[in-house]
Amino acid sequence: MIFLFLIFLLWGRILFAEFTKNDSGEKMYSAKDRVSRIKEYGWDVLQMSEKEQEMDIPQEFDRIWEDYNRLQKASGFNLEKYKGKRVKKYTYSVLNFPVKTQEEILINILVADGILIGGDCMSPKISGFIIPLDKRYAP
Repeated sequence: MIFLFLIFLLWGRILFAEFTKNDSGEKMYSAKDRVSRIKEYGWDVLQMSEKEQEMDIPQEFDRIWEDYNRLQKASGFNLEKYKGKRVKKYTYSVLNFPVKTQEEILINILVADGILIGGDCMSPKISGFIIPLDKRYAP
């Protein structure tokens, strides 16, 4: 039920263009910088839980990447200009998800050359969810 609510909320925000602008260009040099930037979106995360992974944004988006980029646009990001680029994905455990749950909730941020280019909040369970980084989309 929460999953359906989150989808409805996300699409409503996208359809009504309730976007934020994310063009600060501030470089993030450390985990502390990244955690601070995540906090600007309303999330508290456990810095010690940071996991780093390199990933490639595909040159051509399939349906899954198109959907993911729509989710990014809801928070003012757009991955189109990063097609074919290698970026870093940082993952953190969320401490302040507004709905009490026993499952782990994660924040992922995508970083290119030290600049935040995207992110999301998600449950890694099969029946989980994914919402924009901007906490206004949280239930």
